[in-house]
Amino acid sequence: MRLRAVVLTCCVFLGALSSPTVAQVETKCESRYRIYFGNGIRNTPQDWEASKEELATMIGARFNGVPVSYANAINPTGGFIDDLQRVFEQKLAENSELSWELLVRASLGLINGISPELVRIALDLIIKTETESSAELKKKWEAENSYVDSLVTTHVASYTQDIVENGRRVLLVAHSQGNLYGNASHRILYSNPDVTPGSFGIVGVATPANYVPGGGSYVTSDADMVINALRSIITDKVLPANVSIPLDTAELSGHNFIKTYMHPGKPAREKIQWMTTVALNKIVEPKEAYDYKIVSHIASNYQASISPNNDFYFDLSGCPLGYIYCFHSTELKTIYNSKGTGYDKQVPSDRPSFNALTTEAIERLSAFDSNASNPKSPLNWYLKSNLPYIYLRSDYSYIDESNFLIWGTDSYDISGNLYSPPKQLGDYLTLIAGQFWVPVPPEPLWRSRNPVTPREVFQTKILQPITTSLDAMKYKAVQYEITDLDIASQSWLPQPSHFAKVIRLTTKICKPDDLYRTN
Repeated sequence: MRLRAVVLTCCVFLGALSSPTVAQVETKCESRYRIYFGNGIRNTPQDWEASKEELATMIGARFNGVPVSYANAINPTGGFIDDLQRVFEQKLAENSELSWELLVRASLGLINGISPELVRIALDLIIKTETESSAELKKKWEAENSYVDSLVTTHVASYTQDIVENGRRVLLVAHSQGNLYGNASHRILYSNPDVTPGSFGIVGVATPANYVPGGGSYVTSDADMVINALRSIITDKVLPANVSIPLDTAELSGHNFIKTYMHPGKPAREKIQWMTTVALNKIVEPKEAYDYKIVSHIASNYQASISPNNDFYFDLSGCPLGYIYCFHSTELKTIYNSKGTGYDKQVPSDRPSFNALTTEAIERLSAFDSNASNPKSPLNWYLKSNLPYIYLRSDYSYIDESNFLIWGTDSYDISGNLYSPPKQLGDYLTLIAGQFWVPVPPEPLWRSRNPVTPREVFQTKILQPITTSLDAMKYKAVQYEITDLDIASQSWLPQPSHFAKVIRLTTKICKPDDLYRTN
């Protein structure tokens, strides 16, 4: 049977390039988030607002400490999907024995308790309807699928204003037909050289498209009658279902945004929340948002269930290439200039620009905090992408009189004080015959378990001093964010990852004229 589904009942979505929920004092440098919701068919303004608020409830007013505002991207409430539904409504009116529920059950094979004759009638109607209507509907689909109209132009203008003029990071959560408008907007938006690549993203829900731009994620139910009918009658170039939601007789279409996809008792909501969180973490700040940006990715294997003497913390930007935990990724840049161009201190050709920008950034911040230029300060280490390696392992392996294995050294003393001067991971390593060794430490290693964990040392000796300095400069010179990354979603990390956790510490050194602005 070709038709996997037929019911195309009311779809609840969002829309409207409306005013944000959060809007007061705002700076470009803060680079706030704006989440739009793109609606599908047969929606009222009340539906748009309800769906937008559902997203706001799920994500909240802040993400990674940064304010989030919400708006609607209004799309037409009719179109080919609406026409497809009306075709079946007309056929149902010709036979009083048939109903939407019967068609759904027959199309899904859920026929227990239904007479074979009624099942046969239902299936015959499905086949007849799609045969009679497919040519006309396909023609309409092809005509509408370009989706370059005045509404797309309006959407792109709003997204551009958010990104270029206000320095915001923009995410569109698109439902059903809204995905086609979102895809068209994405294409046109990124044809503008003033729009920073990666500053606009899309999450697809119940999408009739065959892709999500920019590598975005999507969720479509296997019991979504709207998308199944589209796939069967009009085009097979539709993304496959990737979540299973049981048939709900209270919402037979399986397509409704709030009643099906955002329903707290159904699995799609959790998936949408995860996709949205990953997408927000992935979106980059527009280049208009800063003069300099410093980024550190700090990895650890800290887990409560693991002995603390197997623990470590280190900045991947200081990781020597070739070591088991180290790898080079073109996505990891350690400093960015005002045009959004990033440089990696590990790449020889990047090093002159990295050094020059780092010197400029430190000079700028030294006017606000002397720790920026103090070589003994964690803030200075961070600005230079030179954070120390925090490591503890009391049980070591003795090799000979001059060498220990890497696991035989420690980066701090029994009181939790870092050895001076603090060292990066690369400072410990020497490559000999394909193996990594470390020289004998300057003092004997402890034979007993150290009571101070690397996590405690990292928090108190590294992260806390850095954030204390940054907090003092916030809204004067900088904005910063600390992000817990979902390891599985980071394409630049080898999988399976050796790490239990990776955090990203991002500091934007603001353009002086953008520090205080009203929205």
